Amino acid sequence: ACCTWSCGDSASEAATTAPTENTINQPAGNPNAKLVGEKWLRGQLSAQLGSQKLNLSGASQTELNGIEVTKSQATYGEDETTIVSITDLGIFGSNLGVVTPWLGKSINSTTGSSFQRSSYVENYPSLETYNAEKQLATISALVGNRFLVTATSTSMRTTQLRDAVATMELEDLAKGE
Repeated sequence: ACCTWSCGDSASEAATTAPTENTINQPAGNPNAKLVGEKWLRGQLSAQLGSQKLNLSGASQTELNGIEVTKSQATYGEDETTIVSITDLGIFGSNLGVVTPWLGKSINSTTGSSFQRSSYVENYPSLETYNAEKQLATISALVGNRFLVTATSTSMRTTQLRDAVATMELEDLAKGE
């Protein structure tokens, strides 16, 4: 069956890069991990995302599901319609599925003009969603089995957003501080 993708995406535009062995078989997280520093994590945010330039960025230590994490966040574009965050989930260890329930699953579902599908960004597992009602594209990618990169935009299609996230220095991020 064919679907109408109001965000301009089609089923064939999903990232089809196969996962690498370390992405599939490596255990996620490390309960003894030391959180990366706020300054380092903020430095991992790109000065430009696709054609959109960085507006504001910051980083802090915060809690996620009762566990302390380091998180950086930035807005992009003149109208600040694109937001990117990077969260250090290293301390979650084997409980990573609480934050990334889509990890390791093959997802491809549609509801009207909205969709949700699993994909890969530069060999890192990701989840792409598009909410037609809000015209909101979202990409969430788990980088290096530790860092959750989430990008949302009302001005980019999911394929554009995925491609923009792929331009970030993901391999450097995967190595950690």
